[in-house]
Amino acid sequence: MNYFSSPLLSAGILLAGSLLIPLPAAASTVIYRETFGNAKGSNTYLTDSTNIHTDWKVYSTTTAINGSAARSVISNVANSTGAGGLPNIGTGYTETSQTNGVAFTDSMNINWLFMTTGHAGNLIDIDPTQGLTFSWFQGDANATDGLRLTVQVAGNWYVTNTLFTTPASGSTSLAEKTWTFTNDATQWSLLNFTAGSTLGVDSTSLTGTLPTGNITGFGVYVDPNTSYVRFDNFSIISSVPEPSTVLLVSVFGLLLSLRLPRCCRR
Repeated sequence: MNYFSSPLLSAGILLAGSLLIPLPAAASTVIYRETFGNAKGSNTYLTDSTNIHTDWKVYSTTTAINGSAARSVISNVANSTGAGGLPNIGTGYTETSQTNGVAFTDSMNINWLFMTTGHAGNLIDIDPTQGLTFSWFQGDANATDGLRLTVQVAGNWYVTNTLFTTPASGSTSLAEKTWTFTNDATQWSLLNFTAGSTLGVDSTSLTGTLPTGNITGFGVYVDPNTSYVRFDNFSIISSVPEPSTVLLVSVFGLLLSLRLPRCCRR
């Protein structure tokens, strides 16, 4: 006699098919967002702790002068179209995000670095292997100007070889930009940065990949520009890959793993 009948085997196959459960291709989570909110009714400094609540800093010129003397946030225009009223995420401070506020460069023909290395007590460390996308809104007064992303890994700063630009626009016409993080060194250059001493892109080509480890700082770098460069709502999104389907342990698999016993002979 057969220990496993044909109907039982068919039922196992049907059950196995029912255990193929489709899942989303990736789970996207905003793990950081800075909106550069400004509670003041006019332009002010990034270091204005009364009206600006952020751990970002700004440096300018080839000697990396602290940008506290330069206006770097504008408050008399609304956030980027479609992006107003978004909350800060992962920044560590509890103040409510302001509707208005756009980070910008206010002097021409010099280089700029807007950056953060995390707030005290809750340093933002981001594993570059988890599938990261950088997102921001950008508006350049001149189409030839733009910005580059910068990250700090293993104590060094790196800047993208890609220059992100937009058509010439006003202060309220900011376009959304996105870029997927990669360790490929051909996409990066070393950024020579020492506060109060040096700021500029190293001309030596990198090879291989960036050092392993977490991203311990990030921001944007602006080459000497001919007019204003504006950016807003700087975000980092994690998209952890997941399989498209999951096959759970099924009766069918168990049936296939078993050997049908032979009938005993008398």
